[in-house]
Amino acid sequence: MVVPFDHGARRDGAQTLGRGLRIASLIMQAGQGGLGLSDVVEATGLNKSTTHRLLLELVGAGLLSRDEQRRYRLGPLAYEMGLVSSYRYDVRPLCETSLDRIACSTGDTVFLGKRCGASSVCIDHRIGAEVRPPIVPPKGRVHPLGVGSMGMAVLSQLSDEQVTVINAANRKRLEAFAGVSSAYVQEMVERTRALGFARMANHVAHGVVSLGVSINDGSGRPLLAISVATTLGRMSRSHEQSVLDALYAEALVLQESLLQRSRFPADAFAVPVTP
Repeated sequence: MVVPFDHGARRDGAQTLGRGLRIASLIMQAGQGGLGLSDVVEATGLNKSTTHRLLLELVGAGLLSRDEQRRYRLGPLAYEMGLVSSYRYDVRPLCETSLDRIACSTGDTVFLGKRCGASSVCIDHRIGAEVRPPIVPPKGRVHPLGVGSMGMAVLSQLSDEQVTVINAANRKRLEAFAGVSSAYVQEMVERTRALGFARMANHVAHGVVSLGVSINDGSGRPLLAISVATTLGRMSRSHEQSVLDALYAEALVLQESLLQRSRFPADAFAVPVTP
């Protein structure tokens, strides 16, 4: 017997898939801490039973995992998918020399980051020789956009409408950082636009200051960001200028290289419409 094609079922299936992918994206942006069921319910607006069912489906597929505290994180399938797709999307080899040069010339820790929805994720770093103890980021560090100079450099390049949407999406996440609120992030966006670079201190780590600049495409869309972090005591006015000179020089090198990125697919730097 031939079963007629059910357009309603197709819409329902697409909706379920979309919701599941949205949940997976939220958990990815939460980083190593993951999210609990109530966090996902609040972020998505879905009811508890629907959210729980979708989470269990994603865990069963291996896209998510659940620990003893019932917190959800990316699972083994997400890791395997990342490994297989990395040859098409991994920009780190292109940036290695620039990161090395900045770390060598400044003596400070250098970060390379990429926007991920309403977050920034650290994808590579170099540890400078002059800062003791060294500033070492955890691998895959994820922060709300606007926390840290790397994320602020990216956020400041977006439109006012995008900044408003991202700020609203990150409202609760910002509470984890002392002195950071949506109003403060908005204020820092304006300051960063006026300066031409991001300068943040004491939010991610006490006693640490960082400077960051974005790496844009030909239309001004931020693709990546690089930042330098050091102790407040080292960041004199002259050292700050030296750091900025190094950041601007390498950002230009990387921007020109990325504009000729024939090895990257067209969607390598695509960002979903929803944060």
